[in-house]
Amino acid sequence: MEENLPKKRSQFIELIDSVASVLVIIIGISVLTYFLLPEYLSPVVAREAAKDPNNIKRGGCLRYATKGKYMQNLYYFNEIGPISLRQITVKEFPFNKNWIAATHNIDFEKKYHTECFKIKYVPYQALWFSDQKIYDVDISN
Repeated sequence: MEENLPKKRSQFIELIDSVASVLVIIIGISVLTYFLLPEYLSPVVAREAAKDPNNIKRGGCLRYATKGKYMQNLYYFNEIGPISLRQITVKEFPFNKNWIAATHNIDFEKKYHTECFKIKYVPYQALWFSDQKIYDVDISN
């Protein structure tokens, strides 16, 4: 009986070790899913929400913040930021075309550092996260 005790002890330690390994893998996958899923799912959900005209809201505010690390312009979008336009637009068209047309002859950095540039945006919610993305320039600018 005493000879089986070390064998049983080592089997118990192996069982505990394998259960702990499985738990670490499950927790790791859960944490990665929780933080990465919104990043990849958010553009898809925003595009789908933008297909319904009732989801497009007016009166959003875009203000110039500063130059980023690689000299890209950063903005405050509805007082959230600073963030680059690429990260907060639903899709490139129609925003890019209208953005260039609306801002080509003004000094955006000076004029819209303190006042709002009016935009249309799409608020959306998916799973446990919610956000908003720029849809287009608001023509009433």
